[in-house]
Amino acid sequence: MANSELADITTPGSATIREVIAVLDRSPIKLVLVVDGSNRLTATVTDGDVRRGLLAGCELRDPVTHIARREFIAVGEETRTKERDEKLRTHGISYLPVLDSSGRVLELHSWS
Repeated sequence: MANSELADITTPGSATIREVIAVLDRSPIKLVLVVDGSNRLTATVTDGDVRRGLLAGCELRDPVTHIARREFIAVGEETRTKERDEKLRTHGISYLPVLDSSGRVLELHSWS
């Protein structure tokens, strides 16, 4: 996924749930990356996270941090493709953030 495409699925932690839903609606992969002021990945959000949050009583105006997953699976840029694929398979996920040493997203790995 190119940097411009990553920008399309990235949102600051200050975004509301409503804003994240709009990003999810435009995203072909149904994943939003939540970043801090230094553009480091702090959490992820999926459609399921939004649904669970709304069912638990969160409101659309609430910050995304109310529903975001702070514990996510990611790898460093030095991780080989075979190892990345194994993480996808082991955790049953479709996309794997690849981070630089500062925690910034370089790419999203999917099945190779």
